[in-house]
Amino acid sequence: MSLKATLASSLAAIALLTGPSAIAQEQPRPPPVDQAAALSEAQRLIKAADAEGLFEAGANAGGPIARHLKSGLVCHFELGVAANNILIFDKGPQRGSDVGCTTRIRDIVITMYANRVSDIGDLAKAEAFVVSGMRQQWPDLKPYAGQVANMTAPGLPPIAVDRFLMTYQGRPMFTRGAAMRIGDWVFTQRVTAPEAVALAGDIAGGALLINLAKEVTTSAGPAPRP
Repeated sequence: MSLKATLASSLAAIALLTGPSAIAQEQPRPPPVDQAAALSEAQRLIKAADAEGLFEAGANAGGPIARHLKSGLVCHFELGVAANNILIFDKGPQRGSDVGCTTRIRDIVITMYANRVSDIGDLAKAEAFVVSGMRQQWPDLKPYAGQVANMTAPGLPPIAVDRFLMTYQGRPMFTRGAAMRIGDWVFTQRVTAPEAVALAGDIAGGALLINLAKEVTTSAGPAPRP
């Protein structure tokens, strides 16, 4: 599922939950994505991250994509967005076992991570690591008490999720961190959006994790540990 399709589904779900609203009524149908431009951008992002051999460039109806070959994580990007980025955190002969990717669609910033560590422990420990990083970045985090969407799907691995409010550049913001484990890979997620569209951000985050699990398990999937 593309980012645009995920956001559209999120807005439609909000309309069903809350009734017709401006946020659901004012969404024009996105124009078709130029596939050559999308593929070119995916290739550029991989090159900029010095990630040739670690990611495979592609394109779909939603825009550029880059598949992490070791984990099966598929990064979906919004075409032409300055926030698009591929992240490689580790070095050495096992480089590419701790990666991430970021994009932005409208006011929602999404970062997905894949990390292969045999000693991460249980899911709660992985999620605690995510939350610790969030608190370092935003010391004023406080629990979010608004409406949420706990999304699930048949066969979906367990997911741990925490949601918060914080202030960024004077704006009240919603942010969520989530963790999911498939094999010896831990997939984590950060989603940040204005508080006014917190539910859209939460639904989008949940939908993207469901999509991630499907993409990882139906593709070549996580590579075995050498």
